[in-house]
Amino acid sequence: MSLEKFITRIQEEFQDVVKGTINPDTNYREIIPWNSMNALLLMALIQVEYNIELKVEDLNSDISFREMYQKFIQPVE
Repeated sequence: MSLEKFITRIQEEFQDVVKGTINPDTNYREIIPWNSMNALLLMALIQVEYNIELKVEDLNSDISFREMYQKFIQPVE
């Protein structure tokens, strides 16, 4: 799955995010209201879509969607 499809999938999952407001260099904590529920939703999305199991520690850093994709998803595709 491409980075663009990854971002589209996140926009679909998080209904509070206005479509078109996420770009690859957006820090995910700035656009998704960050709380434990949304952290679990993001982890579940990545696990279901990509069969990648993230840990809470993986999401503790402030990274962009591009960095998240490159670090976790791209290496296993």
